[in-house]
Amino acid sequence: MLIGWAYVAAAIVLGLVVPRIDTRDVGWVSPMRPDEITSFLSSVSSGMMAFTGIVFAIMFIVLQFGSTAYSPHVVTQLTRNPYLVHSGGVFTGTFLYSLGALRGVGGLGAAQTSPLPIWVALAWLFLSVFMLMHLVGVFASLEISEILYALGDGAHRKITRLYEGYSPAADEDARRAGVLAPAGPAGQVVCLEGVPLYLLSVDVGRLVALAQAADAVVVVPARIGDCIPSGAPLALVYSTRPGDVVDPEELRAGLLLERERSREQGPANDLRLLVDIAIRALSPAINDPTTAVHALDQIESVLCRLGNSHLENGRVRDGMGTVRLAYSTPTWREYLDLAVVEIQQYGSGSVQVERRLAALFNLLRKTLPEARRPAIDELEAERLATIRNVFPDPLRRRAELGDRQGLGHAARGT
Repeated sequence: MLIGWAYVAAAIVLGLVVPRIDTRDVGWVSPMRPDEITSFLSSVSSGMMAFTGIVFAIMFIVLQFGSTAYSPHVVTQLTRNPYLVHSGGVFTGTFLYSLGALRGVGGLGAAQTSPLPIWVALAWLFLSVFMLMHLVGVFASLEISEILYALGDGAHRKITRLYEGYSPAADEDARRAGVLAPAGPAGQVVCLEGVPLYLLSVDVGRLVALAQAADAVVVVPARIGDCIPSGAPLALVYSTRPGDVVDPEELRAGLLLERERSREQGPANDLRLLVDIAIRALSPAINDPTTAVHALDQIESVLCRLGNSHLENGRVRDGMGTVRLAYSTPTWREYLDLAVVEIQQYGSGSVQVERRLAALFNLLRKTLPEARRPAIDELEAERLATIRNVFPDPLRRRAELGDRQGLGHAARGT
């Protein structure tokens, strides 16, 4: 919003100042008659007003289509593209500058007019064309393949930033330690005030430093992505020194809270959006299992990365090895359920989806550590039970086989 207002302010200032700059002694600025300058600026202002309206009307129609075809939550992310804000500012700025410059025609002595406003208007026009070309790319990003790739890539980048590689020893230590709060009541409880907000991320460094300074343990009871209602605890502080408290505002500053989940720092939100696209494609109104299969391609890749990552990292220690921060993190089984269960439910009547799910389970079973396999086997058993209840022979046997294209080549059970 501030960026858009900056363009508007710049356009107004330039429109008022540029026509008053005397360029009669500057050789590279060719002279022009006042009527020529007026005609040019009038054409620019009227043309840009219509052009801006048309472009943004098209943009709203395209975004509405994306919201209906894919998911409104996906479109929410696209509307945060910086090119949309910059292009709106440039288009509006070109229009406002031209109007302001028109007011200054004939503003020099003896009703003279500087030709410099035309050159500045041309600069605004060239910048508008440049932003228009980038807007075409933004519209192109609404293609389903581009959206699926962007969500998958976003999940991969978050996994790289948040998680280390899988380690059986670290995994076992995390299971033994858990993320439970220390015994006894908390010495300090910091609650949310006002409207409900979503917890998007935890500033581990800030909270550990606060806990260390108070010789305490800070526990964040909510999970990343949870909606925290008004009055619910944000943080619990267990101090070894009775009476010591941590500044509540500092604790709140260590938690990123927003009104929606679209900026969540973990991969769960990207997985959620991929699943939303898949199950919307599987709805009776759309009936597009091929799109669901393409979504499963990205989901499979994300699950492979998650399964080979150390996920249970909800206890953080200081330099002396003392636990200072505890917060809940999603487990492998929870990620797997999020990615697969609803697609299995809504795609249970599609041979294409069932075969793609079989190939996904087969790949996860082959490439992930042994500790990840019980959850995979359980979901695979549920898939086979569903197939037996839904499909008659011989279609049942086809649905049980794995096919990475869903239906596209001879299934080999992989």
